[in-house]
Amino acid sequence: MRRIAGYGLQVFVVIAICLSLVALNAQPAYANGDAEKQAAIERAHEAIDALPDFPDITAEHRPQVEEARRLVDAAYEAGATRLDLCIKVVELEMIEEKLDKFVDEEEDVALPPTGGFAIPLGFAAGLILTGSGVALARRSRKNQ
Repeated sequence: MRRIAGYGLQVFVVIAICLSLVALNAQPAYANGDAEKQAAIERAHEAIDALPDFPDITAEHRPQVEEARRLVDAAYEAGATRLDLCIKVVELEMIEEKLDKFVDEEEDVALPPTGGFAIPLGFAAGLILTGSGVALARRSRKNQ
C-alpha cells in the first residue's frame, strides 16, 4: 500500500468504506463481466499507481497526473463508479490538490497599489486634526 502521510480524513473514510465492503464480501461493479469497464478501471489504477508517492510529487509530474485523470474520466465514461476506483481516485485528487498549490505559488501576483501620496497625505491630515483638537482642549481647560 502506498504511503498516505499528508492525506486528510477523507482518505481514511474511503479506506474504511472499502474495507467494510470487503468484509461484507461485496464485489465491485465490474465483477458483472463488463470487460470494457474492467479494462478502463485497471488502466486508471495502473496510471495512478505509476505516480510517485504523495510527498514526492512536484510540478514536473503534472503531465503524468493529467494522464491519470484522463484515464479515470475514461473509466467513469465506461460506466465505472467511485466505488470501483475506491482509494485510487482519492489519491489522485489529493495529488491534484497539491499540484494546484504549486500553480498558486508559481503565479506572479501583481501587488496592489500602495496608495501613492494618498496615505501620507491622509496621515498628515489626521495629525493636523489631532493637533488642533489637543490645542482646542487645552485652551478650553485654561478658560474654565
